[in-house]
Amino acid sequence: ADRYPDSEYAGQSLAKLVDYYIEKRDYVQANELLDQIFQDYPDADFLDSMLLKWVMVAYRMGEYQKAYDKCKSLVFEYPGSQFAERAKKILPKIKAKVK
Repeated sequence: ADRYPDSEYAGQSLAKLVDYYIEKRDYVQANELLDQIFQDYPDADFLDSMLLKWVMVAYRMGEYQKAYDKCKSLVFEYPGSQFAERAKKILPKIKAKVK
């Protein structure tokens, strides 16, 4: 992704790095990388899955408002996504943490 940022696989390789950081529980790195993905690849076809990962990362970092906002974005921006159903289920739980 660093060497060939214009490659069609650059965004997907960054997505795999997000998975790696989540697995290693390095949520700060995962959060920064997710932010970069949304800035650099705003039209990518995998952003719905990245939003769900961002919800998880923000929640685990204790950033419940951010998790709630990302979860709402997933539900409303990608209503037909396979990840939207999961987001709808966890949204009330996150909302309870925000209050």
